[in-house]
Amino acid sequence: MPDPNPLAEQQRKPAKPRLLFVDIVRGIAVLAMIEAHVSNATILNTIRRTPQFHHLDLFNGFVSACFIFISGFSICLVVEQRLELFLRWKKPLWMQIRRLLFILVLGYWLHTPVWSLRRLLRMDERLALSLFRSDVLMAITLSLLFCLCVAMTVRRRDAIAITLGALALVVVFWTPFLYDTDPATYVSPVIGTYLTAHQNNLFPLFPSSAYAFAGYFLCWVYLRLRSRGKDLLLFSILLPSGLIMLVGALALFYAPLSYHVYADPSKSSPRHFMMKLGAVLLTVSLVWFYERLAKPQRSYLNMVGQESLFVYALHLMIVYGCVFTPHSFARDIGNVLTYLPSFTLSALLIAAMCPAGICWHVLKRDYPRAAKGLFYGAVAFWLTGLIANP
Repeated sequence: MPDPNPLAEQQRKPAKPRLLFVDIVRGIAVLAMIEAHVSNATILNTIRRTPQFHHLDLFNGFVSACFIFISGFSICLVVEQRLELFLRWKKPLWMQIRRLLFILVLGYWLHTPVWSLRRLLRMDERLALSLFRSDVLMAITLSLLFCLCVAMTVRRRDAIAITLGALALVVVFWTPFLYDTDPATYVSPVIGTYLTAHQNNLFPLFPSSAYAFAGYFLCWVYLRLRSRGKDLLLFSILLPSGLIMLVGALALFYAPLSYHVYADPSKSSPRHFMMKLGAVLLTVSLVWFYERLAKPQRSYLNMVGQESLFVYALHLMIVYGCVFTPHSFARDIGNVLTYLPSFTLSALLIAAMCPAGICWHVLKRDYPRAAKGLFYGAVAFWLTGLIANP
């Protein structure tokens, strides 16, 4: 029986433009992450221990979940469109793997503790944990590579999506039990940072990968319903459902019963996952309705979303610095600000990152050779320093 494919017709035509609402959501997420990082790098530690900052931190957690979720949504679009080519091990598969490996390398590059190959080869466990700790880029890349592995193994579109949807539930409900023991007791600390948050890493695969798997599953549902003209029905259900999940999860935190005693509910509780996922579904639905009602032909947020990796890496170098940047907010300012100056700094950086992302987008689109030259020039400069520095 042939595998139903709502994108089969698109495979015989030139590539269809990207989904606008997906890129807008990604743009919103990456810009909101700037506020999260600036707040963490500059707000006073005494303020960070207050309930008010806890609520801000909760909002910032929604942002990262949205970023991971929309990455899973996007990889589903790619798999749905190119599965036959992937299964024949054609060029698009290797290009997709190359893109994901580039994101992984970029994540490690941003963590590089020293700009010297000699010192990296002699690094101790502390430096190794600093270099290899799981960040949002690692969580996204490893989750999406796993999605590709499932696709290559299961081979049928519907079965792939259902498998990943089921795995999302497995990850969510297995996570509390996984957190009962520090993985460093049975694997190396470096590997353990990818499993749980015991080493204070923010984005372990449990439960971060569940957002990517859920994003993949929702995209599959969306494509099936869109092919039947029922995408309005889907988002009409998702909008109130997201709100109900958000409010319901908050209420469950005050429930007297729980199926597990959590070491840290904010990192391992299914209720916390439900709350974040509800906020994500609410956001995605609102943006979809905005696109449907306003019908924008293009959006600056859309361009920023398409260049989210560039914006993410650039703003991290400004906020936290890296081994070859002498200045950063974290070094030059530190945790000395109250809310207003920190938010002002966030707004200024967001205002700078928007045109930076748009300019990079236009450069890649209109002058691709110049963009490649800049990229490879920067890589050559960094590699030269890596080898030459003692």
